[in-house]
Amino acid sequence: RKQSHGAWVHWSKRHFSLQEGVLFWSRREFCGDTAALREGAHIRFIDLSQTLVQVQGYEGFNTICLKPALRSSWHTGDRHGCVGTQRSFLFDAGEEYQSL
Repeated sequence: RKQSHGAWVHWSKRHFSLQEGVLFWSRREFCGDTAALREGAHIRFIDLSQTLVQVQGYEGFNTICLKPALRSSWHTGDRHGCVGTQRSFLFDAGEEYQSL
């Protein structure tokens, strides 16, 4: 699950895939190679090779926080609602967190 930004912060179920350094997610299940997924209109992504990031795990809560490193922002070539900002993404990894 991914936590939303905005006036009503809530958790929403998403499908994720990490391919060739790019983290993809969507409400719907998806498949394909990296080039095809980048073209998918309903698929959001972060190209982790374009932004230096900090990752923090919170084991007691099974959550992972992903954010740009100090003085960095999300790359303009990404496709998500935080492009150009320093906003963090908070992911609920559920039971799978223990095996990461």
